[in-house]
Amino acid sequence: LLTEHALNITITGIATRSRGMAINPAGIDPLAAVNAVTSGGSPDALSTAKVPGSTEEFIQSCPADVLMENIPVNYLTGKPGVDYMRLALKRGMHGITANKTTLVHGGELIESQGLIGERPGLMDQQFRQVRCGAEALYRKLK
Repeated sequence: LLTEHALNITITGIATRSRGMAINPAGIDPLAAVNAVTSGGSPDALSTAKVPGSTEEFIQSCPADVLMENIPVNYLTGKPGVDYMRLALKRGMHGITANKTTLVHGGELIESQGLIGERPGLMDQQFRQVRCGAEALYRKLK
């Protein structure tokens, strides 16, 4: 994909729930971040900007085009993933999530704001298929 679409990926921010955060508009070395965390440290030292005090502040201040969210969420509410994705989309970022719960609980908001089908990069058909299947499973488990 990198070559075929001439993608140039730069990690400009990393946020963890318990290990810290880093923002660097010039890019963060992913290996340095992994080494910092696995050695018991924090990615904070890799930050060239003021380290945010919250995930919401991180999303607001990180100079990124895409938010990749993959955190544990409450299956009944989709939070905090829904809130993080909502904030990123309102900021004009693209959103990627591995959490179907985020799509189930945040889907109506995303669709009502016209963010599906009108924003380049969001895949309308795949979103609806995943959301529909996840909602059916959620109702059955409830």
